[in-house]
Amino acid sequence: MLIDSLFLLLPMSELPLLDRSARLDMLDYYAASLPARATNALGGESILTAKTDSTLSIHLTDVSDWQLTVLPDGTLLCTHTLHVASRPDIVRTRRYDKGISKFEN
Repeated sequence: MLIDSLFLLLPMSELPLLDRSARLDMLDYYAASLPARATNALGGESILTAKTDSTLSIHLTDVSDWQLTVLPDGTLLCTHTLHVASRPDIVRTRRYDKGISKFEN
């Protein structure tokens, strides 16, 4: 599935808390209908919460979520949301117009 390949190709600079091994584990567990959990770089637990052909969502830490979306034109959106109790959520979105070719070496 394309979303799986994109998730694995993302550079560490985009998703530094999950290395390739953790990402592979999450995809394998999700495909087996098991809790798709992996230990992140902070020693906490990240969970793959939802996946479709065009979207992949992760509860990254206790206070943050991350999402990869493939738009119909092939554009990729990476959205990182930080949930802060005393203020509105902080949302950072990165857009990659060249889709998968942006990540290929």
